[in-house]
Amino acid sequence: MDERRLERKMAAWAAIFRFNGMTNVRLDAVLRSRAGMTLAEHELLAVLQRHGGRARMGELARDLMLSKSGVTRLVAKLEEPGDWVRRTMSPRDRRATWAELTPAGEKALEAAKPVFDAAVSEIFADALPDGELDRVTAALEHVIGTNGWTATTGSCAAAYAPVPGTRPDDVRPGGASPDDGHPAGHPTGHPDVRPGGVPPDSGHLDAGPGR
Repeated sequence: MDERRLERKMAAWAAIFRFNGMTNVRLDAVLRSRAGMTLAEHELLAVLQRHGGRARMGELARDLMLSKSGVTRLVAKLEEPGDWVRRTMSPRDRRATWAELTPAGEKALEAAKPVFDAAVSEIFADALPDGELDRVTAALEHVIGTNGWTATTGSCAAAYAPVPGTRPDDVRPGGASPDDGHPAGHPTGHPDVRPGGVPPDSGHLDAGPGR
């Protein structure tokens, strides 16, 4: 392989890896401080909303790229104290457990929307003109398609194909443990991140303790 081509590949991958990790850390910190929820909790509520307010636990695990036990713990956490989500059983299939978005959860998600939108804009979108945003989107969707996935949330089942020498549940996309409760790709020990989750030299979007 051409040396310069390899260097470009590794540079692109390193940039994507750092961007994914640091944006997740900072979004989590902002949501904790300004909306009273973690990024993982926000994504669970958002996925339920996209499913019309109700989804099987297995569907949530797939959409959030968590193991079934990981999503079960996340749902249990949101059942109390705020009662944002509740679990129900299907009368037609007692083996299936569903999660439902409650009115309180819907209200919490709507309150978090301007916080999340502003954070995404400041951290990412405002740094690029519209044309660059379109090119970034197209490039990432192309890579997703090349791997046999789709760009639609929750349709990345192929990402779970077993890696030789591992069990399918050992690792989820992004490299983190399937039960860690963080979105895929969320770093858990970055040396440049202080406990609040924000890089010490960022000067923006500082956050205090979470829930």
